[in-house]
Amino acid sequence: MKREHVLAALVAVLGVAVAVLLGVVVFRAPARPHARVVASRTSADALPSRAANPAASRGGTLKVGYDVRNRWPGGFTVELVVTNLGGSPVEGWTVRLRLPPDITVARAWSADVSQVNGVVNLRSQPWNAYLAPGGVVRLGFEATGNPTVPTSCTVNDSPC
Repeated sequence: MKREHVLAALVAVLGVAVAVLLGVVVFRAPARPHARVVASRTSADALPSRAANPAASRGGTLKVGYDVRNRWPGGFTVELVVTNLGGSPVEGWTVRLRLPPDITVARAWSADVSQVNGVVNLRSQPWNAYLAPGGVVRLGFEATGNPTVPTSCTVNDSPC
């Protein structure tokens, strides 16, 4: 009889523990809206932006910092920092930089990169596409040529 009471108490405790864990998982999971918020302005000198329309201005304001981190004869590396200054999350981002024609991007990290006619496109990857309010993603690239700042910069197709 005593053994049955102990087993019943153990089953009850385990049931409560499972219910608590399930509740924590279900109710603490952050909501991730599927809407894409587009910022209207970024800057190579890391100035904050303002959204293009009133709906977007309530969140998803992005800024981009551009920093030449390393230099050597014939090449350099750049670190970019994309920050969500808004009150709403941003789902997906693309940074577009116009660089002089003598600069060629060899490789990038934390972004998918393409370059055509001096325009470098750096796109979010599945693991870093979601930017919560206040969220930051760091990315960068290695390039050949003389280090310089871009002549233009956009994020999510909005001009600087």
